[in-house]
Amino acid sequence: MRHYRKELDLYIINPLLPTMNKKILIIDDDTDLCILLGRYLSRKGYDTDMAHTGSKGIAKFGEQKFDAVICDYRLGDMDGKQVMAALKAKDPAINY
Repeated sequence: MRHYRKELDLYIINPLLPTMNKKILIIDDDTDLCILLGRYLSRKGYDTDMAHTGSKGIAKFGEQKFDAVICDYRLGDMDGKQVMAALKAKDPAINY
């Protein structure tokens, strides 16, 4: 299991971006999942911020600079595609 976890870190986390002072926004209506993912990414050296609705995530994205966004597809107030389209409208450089 430990070997698998090392591979998971290598293939999922490292390709995102170098870890030093990079900020990731987590948008998910599942509070426990946000906390778990936030703790994991913090241990890997990322700064994280969380939003529990799509509208709050869009607002946070407008207030701060994020290097990456992790967004749930099904949120309480909108779906992930709508959130990403709104983020793309704020920053056209975003790819999804």
